[in-house]
Amino acid sequence: MKSGPGYWLAPDTGSVYQVETTHDAWLLASANQQIVGLTSNEIRVLNSLDPVREIDEIRMVGVRAGLIRIRDRHRNLTFQFDAPPSRVQAVLRAIAESLPKLFNGMEHFMLLHNLRDDAHAAVWTTEFLRNLNGGEPVLTARKKPIPENDTLRQRMDLLLGKRMG
Repeated sequence: MKSGPGYWLAPDTGSVYQVETTHDAWLLASANQQIVGLTSNEIRVLNSLDPVREIDEIRMVGVRAGLIRIRDRHRNLTFQFDAPPSRVQAVLRAIAESLPKLFNGMEHFMLLHNLRDDAHAAVWTTEFLRNLNGGEPVLTARKKPIPENDTLRQRMDLLLGKRMG
């Protein structure tokens, strides 16, 4: 369900793509697939998914491709990404660098979720930036994975091939 503006962020380039519809519908448009540089395998998987019943899988193709899903829910920002431990800091840094261009320095409450392992954070932007810039942990590991996410990860491993890292 769409609550406010949505975006896809490419962390390696800092490019931000506004989502006028939903994140899954945006990813299904072939022009957008080309813009973000999806591989032929990722496009094949997207084309095989049901756009009504497999919305989570469609979005997971995007985050598995390295994109960060952002939704602004009225000063409550959600960020979803899939990053191995070696990439988490780079992803968090890309999020920090995107904040001024997307949200003009306004204070927001941020929900961050690494779909790789369900590590998460619920912080205000000032706390997020202070922790990130101070070398403090930003994300908290979960003791147990979220069962629904674990099932989705396993399905995506089968569809896209085993993930690395």
